[in-house]
Formats: sequence, structure tokens, C-alpha cells
Amino acid sequence: MNGLNPSMPPQPPRARAFTLIELLVSIGVIAILLAIMLPALRGTLAAGGSTVALSNLRGIGQTIEMYTQRERSQYPYHAPGDWYDTGPGGQLFTDDPWATRYLWATTMHAIAPWPEHYRAWLNEGVELEDESQPWSGQHPSYYYACAFFARPEVWSAGGPIEVEDALKPVHTHELKHPALKVLMFDSDRAYLRREPTPDDKRAVLTADGAAALRKDQEAAAPIQNRVNTRDPARYLDTPEGTRGRDY
Repeated sequence: MNGLNPSMPPQPPRARAFTLIELLVSIGVIAILLAIMLPALRGTLAAGGSTVALSNLRGIGQTIEMYTQRERSQYPYHAPGDWYDTGPGGQLFTDDPWATRYLWATTMHAIAPWPEHYRAWLNEGVELEDESQPWSGQHPSYYYACAFFARPEVWSAGGPIEVEDALKPVHTHELKHPALKVLMFDSDRAYLRREPTPDDKRAVLTADGAAALRKDQEAAAPIQNRVNTRDPARYLDTPEGTRGRDY
């Protein structure tokens, strides 16, 4: 006989539960792993976002090249005092003479219709209220250097210049250093999902169509423009305008 009582049903094996200490240790290990992995994940997201920004800028460069071919070598231009065409049935007026730096897309309807192109003018991480109308209330992520819609003299020594004399069309043959003059740049770097630091590179597009990641401190220091309506900003206020260079 094996000593078992045939009248007693077999007992199921007891499941072993975690103790409180084991649970706390597990949570601590998971927290440590997350702390190690999150910076790497953020870096991966930032690298991916900057790659998309470079691709977007190259596409914008191709669009502007088509624009200059269509407009007999003239860069995108908006006359001061005119209303901006913001898409189907919409217009916008602003008294900021330099608004074309972020409203440049209003000149592109004939070359690049907004419904098909506007999302490619926004960074990864930009949230839209209405995906079907991305242009509604959302400026492009990429800014247009002011030197391409104003005369070079605006960024040289001298007294103030009237807006009507300052803002004039610029043509491709007027550039002295197309490979070193920034045409467009990433203004928000939304894909970082944090405040940028001096070590964070920015995607820039030079007038020759090349896109690259550069640190801001590598670029030429900006100069006060002679229209004197805002503080000078890097890439927007390059000394000597299109006759100058950013790198």
C-alpha cells in the first residue's frame, strides 16, 4: 500500500505569489531600465525627426527652384501692403513687413497646392487641429530667410530705409555664395519635444539646394536691418543679405 487515502481528492498545487519585497524590487528594476532606455529613445526620435526635416527642406528647395524657373529667376516674393492668400477662400493681412519669412507658402499655390504639400512643410511632432486643413492656423515649420525678399543694402551700414524701398524681388544671379547662404531653416525643431540647447543641430537649406544639420553658433552673427522693425535673428538677418554668407 502506498499510504494514500483514496477517499481524499487530490489537492491542486499551490500557486506561489510574489511577496511585497519581490514586487518592490521588480518595480525598481523596471524603473531603472526605463531611466536607461528613455534618453536613447529620445535620441532616436530626435534623429528620426531631423532626418525628416532634412528631407522636407530638400523638397522645399526643389519647389523653390521650380518657382524661380517659372518666375524668371525671381525668388518667392510678396509685395508689402498686399493681402496674403492663405488658401481656398482665405486671406490674411499683417503690418509686419517681414511676415513672408513664415508666410512664404502663400506664394506657392500655383507650384505646390497646399492640400497635397503642406504636411511636408511641418516637422514631426507638430500637432494639427484639423488634418484635412493643415494650413489652418499652423505656420510652416521652416522659415524663409529675409534676404531673399529684400535688398542687400538692408543689411549694410547706413540709416533707416523705407519698407517700400527695402522689400524688393531678389533674383538667383544676385547671390554671391549660394552654397554658403541659408535659404530656409527649421524654426521650431518640434521633434525634440523639449527646449533646444546650443548643442542641438538645426536643419538648414542653402541656396544651392543642399540640406544639412548645423549648429547655430557656426553661422554668421546677425546684423540689425535698416528697416528696424524687429530684433536681428540668425539666418534671417545675414550681413550683406544675399551678397553675404552664413558659413
